[in-house]
Amino acid sequence: MSSSKESKSLHHPVQKYLDMLSTSNDAASINAIVMKAFSDPKLFSGFHQIKSLIESKSQDKHLLNTLDLFSFGTLQDYSNQEPGTYVNLTSQQMDKLKALSVVTIIDTAMNSHLDKSKPKRSSRRNKHEISNSNSCNVVPYSLLFEKLGYNSQDIRSLEDLLIHCIYSNLLPNGTKLNQQNMQLSLNLTSSSTPTLVRDVSQQDVNDMICQLESFLSTSSGIQAQLQNSIKDLKQRQGEEKQSWNEIDVQIQLSKSKVTSDKFEQSSGSLEDVISTTVGSLGESMEWSKSGVSAGVDVKRARKDRGDKKVSLLGFKRK
Repeated sequence: MSSSKESKSLHHPVQKYLDMLSTSNDAASINAIVMKAFSDPKLFSGFHQIKSLIESKSQDKHLLNTLDLFSFGTLQDYSNQEPGTYVNLTSQQMDKLKALSVVTIIDTAMNSHLDKSKPKRSSRRNKHEISNSNSCNVVPYSLLFEKLGYNSQDIRSLEDLLIHCIYSNLLPNGTKLNQQNMQLSLNLTSSSTPTLVRDVSQQDVNDMICQLESFLSTSSGIQAQLQNSIKDLKQRQGEEKQSWNEIDVQIQLSKSKVTSDKFEQSSGSLEDVISTTVGSLGESMEWSKSGVSAGVDVKRARKDRGDKKVSLLGFKRK
């Protein structure tokens, strides 16, 4: 993986200029190498690396300002500055600056367009509309006329510049000129390559650091809120668990009380049954005793009557 990165860095067009500048110490040779880099038709990024390398060797502010211009500036910056701020550019160098300006103009327009196209609420229709609008974004010629200093009669010059940007791989694949509607159509899909990423200024770095610090601060606040919420949830969970445990204890006590009451009721009825049974058994025993004695008396009475009958007939008892 590291070897592939090293090979890519070695094949970057700026690398040969960095090698030459690393061995050059006099101002004239440094100036000549840098001016050659400005005219290189294949070099569109890496100018900040050149500035970092020669900043300690060269005191030419015009040259250093021009390196900043090619790193992240535009044609408007070059035109609006006072004479002498930058070095005098050749026509070839001006064409490169215009091409880099096109990249910045389109990148800014696309970012602002994507920010405006964010839906307030998600729906299938909105997602479909956003996907369609993002897949084919357009930049009107009028915007390019304004930023590049062209007028409506310079359509041919503008289109030649845009064609040069397309064939130099500065714009996404599939970018087309819509001459009928006078606009540039960019095919922005997941498979298409983005626009050229230009060098970043120190101000952009500071702004990014501020944004990251703000994001970190906001994230820390949100993290603290989440931790407090988790703490409260755990406390509530413990309280609810304790409450349910108390309810379970009450349920168990109620069950045991109901079981005890049923047992006492069943015990009392058993004693009544036993006493009733014993009483009935006693009565039956008394009845049987009286019945036996009555039977004996009957037998005796019958015997006495028989004896009387025999005596009346004249028989004597032996």
